[in-house]
Amino acid sequence: MSSSLDDFSAIGLPRGATVGDTDYERVGLHLLETLDALTAVYESAEFFADIPGEAAITAYALGRCVAAANGLVGALLLDGDRGLELHCSHNDGAALLDIDAVRQQDSTHAVFYNGEKAAPWLVDRDAGWNVLMAPIRAGSRGLGLVVVLRQLLPFSTLDTNLVAAVCSQAAIALSSAIHYRDVELERARLRSLIDNHSQGIVVLDHEGATVLCNPEACQLCSYDAAAAGPGGFLAHLASRDPGMTMASLAGDSTERELEFDTGDDRHIVGIHANAIHGQDGAIATMILTLRDLTRIRREERLKRDFLSLISHKFRTPITALCCAIRLFTEVDEAERAELVEETTRRTDELTALVDRLLYFSELLDGSWSARGEGDLCRLRDELPDQLARRYPGRSFEIEWDLAADATALQVPAARLRAALDNLVDNAIKFGPPGCAWVRVSSRRTAGGEVQIEVEDRGPGIPAHEHEQIFRSFYQHDEDFTGSVEGAGIGLGIVQEIATRVGGSVCYRDARPHGAIFTLTLPASDPTGKQS
Repeated sequence: MSSSLDDFSAIGLPRGATVGDTDYERVGLHLLETLDALTAVYESAEFFADIPGEAAITAYALGRCVAAANGLVGALLLDGDRGLELHCSHNDGAALLDIDAVRQQDSTHAVFYNGEKAAPWLVDRDAGWNVLMAPIRAGSRGLGLVVVLRQLLPFSTLDTNLVAAVCSQAAIALSSAIHYRDVELERARLRSLIDNHSQGIVVLDHEGATVLCNPEACQLCSYDAAAAGPGGFLAHLASRDPGMTMASLAGDSTERELEFDTGDDRHIVGIHANAIHGQDGAIATMILTLRDLTRIRREERLKRDFLSLISHKFRTPITALCCAIRLFTEVDEAERAELVEETTRRTDELTALVDRLLYFSELLDGSWSARGEGDLCRLRDELPDQLARRYPGRSFEIEWDLAADATALQVPAARLRAALDNLVDNAIKFGPPGCAWVRVSSRRTAGGEVQIEVEDRGPGIPAHEHEQIFRSFYQHDEDFTGSVEGAGIGLGIVQEIATRVGGSVCYRDARPHGAIFTLTLPASDPTGKQS
């Protein structure tokens, strides 16, 4: 189909046209204007597709609108909770505008004002600027308002449509950016909540791959996400329990327990799985929650052991007391004196046992202060007499070897006395018949701490029991038959004290036989000088 110039009806003068231009020249200029408009819209769409952020979107939109409308200056106002707020300005266009008047403008559609009609929006009413306003709208929501100003050449409908097209593209991008920002903020809040949660949280996808694993889960299960293999966290669990699979976890809602070694500690971890299914019924996501059951299981074991202690360790002295009381009126005076002595001894035994249990309960409560200072020299002078009164018929020798710079400790005196008393007491109690030998030494470590060693020549501790000896209520007399004195909490007391003040206690065999307990505690004088 052929056409002629008569088919085109040019409206107004295109940019750059003069009165003397022919119709062909004007049509050509109109076509160039249209191409420029399409180029501006496509370039804007391409830029906005990347969604680089709200600030970049608004800055680009303002600059593109000013260029598209051949404006000289411009300003962009963004919608806020309290109305339009100035965001940015091109060539200081905002200084020319009466911002309060602009805020009152109905910004539903793009409009332009030329000459005198533009005066109400200007600070200087006689400045001679033409004003074009185009809203940035997403549906019914107004996000912003672009204002373009230029002198001499009036704005036309083409300018308005072109700027409106750019603003329409900006509205889509800006709405997406705002939504993306809100999603990222919500995601950051959720991630912060998960990362700082007291329980471990792990998210697996439908194939069992690790999507998320918070720090608490990594710590509880000794899991290194950076060094994890292709199976991720689920494979880490399966290495402890082959039954840890997606199918088994989804089909069993009961809490499972696994043990993990974390340095010198061992954690008992409870694992609960919650499977989220998709519309097709298949597993879409698996959420694992993990909690540390170590303390709970420890308390349960303490309760069991304490009941065993009550039923066995207390039974022997109580039975002896009952028998002595029943026989008291049936025997002669000489036998009565023996019964009084036996009753006194059994009463002292029960009192000491109760006192030690109360002391241990106080330590476990954790409310006692770890501040204070203790002196090994003072204990060297006082401890032997106390032990002699405790074991009147027992012969023992304590050899002291205290370094001059390793006697003052940053440990409350009463707690230091209790820790050392328990270690030396065990050495005497479990020592060989005859004279029990104990050596107490101290030295300063390279790290500025004090190491106290208590060594004996007793039978030592079987290798299979090394990991159990610091367990509360544990004794070599595991069945609590009463053949071994005490409650099995002496070493537990030592460990509680050492841990609370920032120290440690460990055991090793002596040579050729015997036991060595090493107590590492903070020094009172970190410079190493004798206090």
